[in-house]
Amino acid sequence: VLAASQEPARYRLPGAAEIALARGSRAALEQESPRVVRLLAGTAHFHVPGGEGSFEVRTALGTVSVTGTEFTVALLEEVPEMKNTKSAVAAGALVLGVGVVSGAVLLRPTDGQPVPVRAGQAAFADASGKVTMVDLPEARKSAEAIAQVATLRAALDRSSARVVELERKLAQAESERAALEKSAAARTKPAEPQAPEPLAAPELSPEDKKVAALVAKVDWAEGTKALIAMIKAQKQGKQPDPSVYVVLSKMNVAVAEISKARGLGDNPFQAYGDPLVQEQWVPAWMNALGANLDAAQTETLKKAIRDDSRKHEDPNAPPTTLLDARLHELTGLIAHEESYQRLLRPEQYASYLESVGDDPFFGHQVETRTVSKNSAQALVDGLSTDLLSQFNLSEGAGASVRAAVSRYVDEALRVAQPDASLDPPARRLALMRRTLRLIELQGQLEKSIAADPSLNADERARVAEGSPYLLTVKLH
Repeated sequence: VLAASQEPARYRLPGAAEIALARGSRAALEQESPRVVRLLAGTAHFHVPGGEGSFEVRTALGTVSVTGTEFTVALLEEVPEMKNTKSAVAAGALVLGVGVVSGAVLLRPTDGQPVPVRAGQAAFADASGKVTMVDLPEARKSAEAIAQVATLRAALDRSSARVVELERKLAQAESERAALEKSAAARTKPAEPQAPEPLAAPELSPEDKKVAALVAKVDWAEGTKALIAMIKAQKQGKQPDPSVYVVLSKMNVAVAEISKARGLGDNPFQAYGDPLVQEQWVPAWMNALGANLDAAQTETLKKAIRDDSRKHEDPNAPPTTLLDARLHELTGLIAHEESYQRLLRPEQYASYLESVGDDPFFGHQVETRTVSKNSAQALVDGLSTDLLSQFNLSEGAGASVRAAVSRYVDEALRVAQPDASLDPPARRLALMRRTLRLIELQGQLEKSIAADPSLNADERARVAEGSPYLLTVKLH
């Protein structure tokens, strides 16, 4: 059930349709199809893009059918437009009202004949099935209002992207102010010798002590520099210096010992996610990327890792698809990026950004695939054929795969590139969030295909395993 109690509420329905409920309104998705909505009470405004098949709104007094339009449906007790008409109804009786902003709908009263309602018109049906048509000149102006709202939303997105930058600058200003106050106090008051306050460290278990000893033997600064040298060389299509592989081998052998001490099984690289490893690895990684953390920043970063270690996932959790794993991974990387922007000074972040560039997964092994065509139709054709072959699906699944791909291509092409006016920190976050949205859309595409009832069990299992790559589509 979709509801708006004290405040209006907006919902995005499966596919691209949207519903905005007025305060006190209720609606529900029918089980037979996510493109059939039942309005239970109040008023709902719908935006239904074309090209996705039929869409229905059902009420106790009738049904509204569309293929692509923007309209409002309401269950009303009083209708001012009908007070002076022959179809006026008794006070307190429910009336079904439909107003159309763009396109056209078909109103089918429960006890009456279907009536088309076009843009700029409203129709009111009573319980007897009688329909009253009303011209609404103001409705035609709604399209302009909608365009203005879209412009305002875009401006809001740009403003939101700047919030992180403003927070970072505020934190920097507060740090500078505190430093000035401390300096002024030192000039007016003799310094008193104070013993350094020890850092609170959690009590380590015997296993943690063993792991900590192994971690202390590793030269993380040398290892992270070698890893970044290898990544940069690969991105340039070059072979890194042989000494890089020697350093990386030494570090990986040490990590394998840590993995064995933790009992992590066949994948020693899981040990890189161990909190005790992360405390040393992450500051070294940031320094290798050019951040050059000072002592206070390093300790702040280590404390954040210790605090976050309490939220670590169960290593025995059931496996997910590659897309689910990448979605979870990128969500964490975005949170880390926001913390880096608060932690680093502008010149530090600029050096870090020079190393990572526009790659949202920098330093992570991620397979990607880009499909580029000269039209959206060509993208749908090519990608549908590829997915049928990739998942080894029968020809009977062709229609449903094509419909799912068509929805995906339409949504993916609408995911805009970051605004060119954004400053570098805000732009990087916007790029990461754009990638996150594209992964979500790819996941929806594959889940939609897997849900096709025409697939047999083996086909459904292959689709459920997901793609081995992150997909991007574009026009050229």
